[in-house]
Amino acid sequence: MLVECEPAIKSILVHIDSTHHNEFIIEDLDETHLFVKETMLHLLKQKLEEVSLPSPARCRRRSGG
Repeated sequence: MLVECEPAIKSILVHIDSTHHNEFIIEDLDETHLFVKETMLHLLKQKLEEVSLPSPARCRRRSGG
């Protein structure tokens, strides 16, 4: 399946793919396009959401002075 995204998001997708033994991406076409295994697209989206959404452990509350 052809996926088009911003270069920053594509970079994250390539990183996710490399940390999962290249299970998702068939071919990296250019700066904004990838061919992704259709059967793995849902899982790749899920992994992207996990990386993109801040978890409570990553967030720090700042108190004003």
